[in-house]
Amino acid sequence: MKIINNVDDFKSLKSIDLEDIKTTKINDLKRKDEAKTRIMKYITYKKRTEQEVRKKFKNEIDEQLLDEIIEYLKEANYLDDYQFIQKQVNEYMMLKTLSIRELKYKLLEKGLDKKLVEKYIEDNREELEEYEFEPFFADILPQLKDKTVGIFGSYAWNQGDWIENWKNRLDEAGVKLAADPVKAYSYPDDEALEACKKLGETVAKA
Repeated sequence: MKIINNVDDFKSLKSIDLEDIKTTKINDLKRKDEAKTRIMKYITYKKRTEQEVRKKFKNEIDEQLLDEIIEYLKEANYLDDYQFIQKQVNEYMMLKTLSIRELKYKLLEKGLDKKLVEKYIEDNREELEEYEFEPFFADILPQLKDKTVGIFGSYAWNQGDWIENWKNRLDEAGVKLAADPVKAYSYPDDEALEACKKLGETVAKA
């Protein structure tokens, strides 16, 4: 313990304290910068999820500092789990056909937040359902030539353009349509259900 005997001693002690504080702040900034650089290298080499970053550095970087850096990376769009999901889904679609349930399972396996995965699926449900149905449609299309069929389905956005695409493909394949396609926004209401019933009756009589 240092005993203060005069003004000079007090000034000396004050100077030492300020230097200690300055050194501590510099060291903290240096530590933070080094940690941020390491994480940036990790997520730049390959796109990562927030969970992957936490798992990688949980024993190497102080939890509070890690939280702070992750928050910064998210605000700066360097770390975006929603974009990661989009990238993964695109890769899965290129490799093989998966059901929406299988896609969800694979995404959750990567430690992605369940609510975020479900939000992505809901936001892109129409596109995913079309992707899921496409292999079946392409496989059965040649067998439908000269047969009479009906088309019905629901949509959430783009006015159900996919139904018109299917109609055109059926026309090109020589498939007869019993009536115009029936479209319903989201879940079918009473009017859409009645239209589907009439469509079924028309196909049955064809």
